[in-house]
Amino acid sequence: MATIAGGVKHINGAANTTAADVNLGVGVNSITIENMDATNNLLVSFDGGATFKTLGIGKSVSLEVSVGKIMVKSSAGSVNYEILATIR
Repeated sequence: MATIAGGVKHINGAANTTAADVNLGVGVNSITIENMDATNNLLVSFDGGATFKTLGIGKSVSLEVSVGKIMVKSSAGSVNYEILATIR
């Protein structure tokens, strides 16, 4: 995990079928999340795991949101993902 000049945090990771926290840090005001997998969906939660948004194969989503962490899990197997978080 690296913070790029200009206030962008870059996170690469791999999700499995058990939900796991991804800590974004303080002051995040927008994020882009990309499912890098060629086979399985990435599921993302912004509410502590109560609900999950499904990102299909190769899909991404960009949101203006103020969150310190999200949760990720895969629909099956291991799913690589990439996150860019803009910090105020």
